Amino acid sequence: MKNHSRYPNGASPTPERPYILTEDGRKVHVRAISMVEMEEAERGLEKHFRAQGEPLDPPTYTVSVAGGGEVPYPLTADILETSDPAETARRKTAWVAHVEAVNRFNAEKGRLIQEIILEGVDVDVPEDGIWEARMKRRYIEVPDDPVLKRQKYLLTEILKTPDDWLNVQNEILILSSSGAIKREVVEAASATFRSQLFAVAEGPDEESAPGRNGGAGAQETTAALGAHGQTV
Repeated sequence: MKNHSRYPNGASPTPERPYILTEDGRKVHVRAISMVEMEEAERGLEKHFRAQGEPLDPPTYTVSVAGGGEVPYPLTADILETSDPAETARRKTAWVAHVEAVNRFNAEKGRLIQEIILEGVDVDVPEDGIWEARMKRRYIEVPDDPVLKRQKYLLTEILKTPDDWLNVQNEILILSSSGAIKREVVEAASATFRSQLFAVAEGPDEESAPGRNGGAGAQETTAALGAHGQTV
C-alpha cells in the first residue's frame, strides 16, 4: 500500500503541547477552548439578567424641547443633583440600582469567563484523594460539584499566584484564537491588569480592586481584546 504520509516511515513528529511554567516550577499544559462558547455565555447571561428585570441600561432623565415634547437622555454619575429634591432622589435611587445591577452582571460574567478558561488547563483532580484529605485537615471546604471542585483544585494547587493565572489564561486565549489574538495584545492587557493588582496591594480604593477569585483578570483581558482578539 502506498504511504501517503509526508514521512516515509509513517511516523510524524509530535511537538510538545503549549504549556506554562508556574511560579513553583510546575509545567502546566493547556488546550484550546471555544471562543464562541465564551461569547454565547456572555450573551445568554445578559439575556437572563434582562429577563429578570435587572436595570443594566443607565436610567434616563428628560429634557423639554420646543413644541412641548420631551427627549430622554441617559443619566451619568455627575448629573444626579438637581434643583428639585424629589427628582434628585429619583435619580439617585435609579442610579444606585443600575450600578448594583451592572456590578452583579460583571461579577457573574467574570465567574463564567474563569470557568470556561479553566477548561483549557490540561489538569484534573487526582483520584488518590490526597488533596481532598489535606484540604479537610486544614478546614477548607471542597465542593461536591465536580466543576467547582476542579476549579478549587486548580486555583489552590496548580495556579497559586496571580501571575500563574494570568500566564495560563494568556496561553489558552492565544491557542484558542488560532492566531487571531496576537501575543503582544494579550500581554499588554495582562500588564495593565497586573499593574492594577499590585497597585491595589499598596492600598488604593478598594472598590476598584480587581479580584482574582472572580475572574477579573480574565474579564479585563478579554474585554481589552474584544471579540476574537480585536482591540476595542
